[in-house]
Amino acid sequence: MRSVLLIDDDAMSRELFALLLEAEGYTVRSSASGDDALHLLQTESWQPEVVLADMQMPGLTGSALATALQARCPQSVLIGMSASQPSSDPPQGFHAFLLKPFDGTQFTQTLQCGTATAIPTQTTATQDLDETVMTALAASMSPAQLSQLYGLCISDARKRATAMRLSLAMGDNSAFRREAHAIKGGASMLGARAIAALAQQMEEQGINKDASRRMDEIMEAAERLEGMLVLRFPAE
Repeated sequence: MRSVLLIDDDAMSRELFALLLEAEGYTVRSSASGDDALHLLQTESWQPEVVLADMQMPGLTGSALATALQARCPQSVLIGMSASQPSSDPPQGFHAFLLKPFDGTQFTQTLQCGTATAIPTQTTATQDLDETVMTALAASMSPAQLSQLYGLCISDARKRATAMRLSLAMGDNSAFRREAHAIKGGASMLGARAIAALAQQMEEQGINKDASRRMDEIMEAAERLEGMLVLRFPAE
């Protein structure tokens, strides 16, 4: 199985997953939503061998997306993914599930086994960066690509933290938690442990008395990670 349709509303996650899977020999096409993916399948009559879809997106998602995909590409293997464990494993309508973070090898293992694979969080002595994740990523891409991805992660965390401040001011708890979930997913995939942990707390707790302080801590964690990357990937 070598052709993959990747569905994720987060641009950074799409870029990261595409790089990981292409390094394993897959051909990857991406869509930013379930509706966009269905439009692509309809207009181009394309049948991917695998569909990898995020489980928490705006618009069509979850079992409803799986049903629509089965109608358009009945031979495709459907794999759901999320930074949060679903209530059923695999989720209804999907053949398997991957818990973020995961890498290209774990994706292939899931296809070969035909069963869901949950990937435990890696642990290292480094609070801000999981060196095990970085080492695995470094085996799949160049230093320039790796530096770019971490830069995107930091930029994305800062942008979303700013959006969360607006949600906090407006009392929009749903938008607040949605941005936190997006930060958690991207940071987890790159082993940005401190950022991911803070985002998970805010997703779970929503708007509360500690929300403003937590967002300050995310900004501080992003700054620390950025400093580490400057040392790791010096400008040429």
